[in-house]
Amino acid sequence: MGLNRPFLKPVSGALQYQHSRRGASNYDGTNDYVSWTSAVHGVGDSAGAYLISFWINPENAGDEYVLAFGNRVFIRRKTNGQFILTGKTSGNVVIVAVESTTGVSALDTWCHVVFSGVPGSEAQVYVDGEDALSAASTNDAGTLRFEETLYAGATGGGTASLTGSLSEVYITQPATFFDLSAPGNIDKFITASGSPVSLGYQAANVTGSAPQIYLPDGGLRNNLGAGGQGTIAGPPTRARPPT
Repeated sequence: MGLNRPFLKPVSGALQYQHSRRGASNYDGTNDYVSWTSAVHGVGDSAGAYLISFWINPENAGDEYVLAFGNRVFIRRKTNGQFILTGKTSGNVVIVAVESTTGVSALDTWCHVVFSGVPGSEAQVYVDGEDALSAASTNDAGTLRFEETLYAGATGGGTASLTGSLSEVYITQPATFFDLSAPGNIDKFITASGSPVSLGYQAANVTGSAPQIYLPDGGLRNNLGAGGQGTIAGPPTRARPPT
């Protein structure tokens, strides 16, 4: 007789769930967020490549945070539908500022956002599979300060700041720059028809290894990446994922 339960597979000394389908978490903008201390999420300070991808269904026209490593590396959605990635050093010096074009996201509509770059050399942002870079400044003044508490759905100080849903949150530091314009690379995240692509077990299909953070449901379940598990506040509720 079969057992109706998730398949458990040991990875790096811990039990991880093998999920066959994605989910989503809805944040109410009042008290919902998920947090991981630096010791838990495992993303270290770096002057090297970064790759951050997520699906978002925004419900509030206000300026809100989506993801934040303390007040050092954070992504916001602006009132004009624009996405901005800001990255600072441990000395609070801005070394990365990447802006998408305005109006690339609409309320109550799922869209896919991915930032890829290397401080001092490269900066990209793609929205719904298309190059959406409006402006970027990046220098090699120091390392990006990822070694802070990571928040999904909150400011870097832990104040809830997202009204809407997240799905397929993916954060990693690849060995080299992940060029989203290279043939087949953006296709690892989004299909030609605008649907999410399966990232594989522990999301290893993208770069060949597990990212530190992979949240197929945007925050409610365990982190299926190589890092540890987060702490849920609120909590967020389950939501219908992008299809």
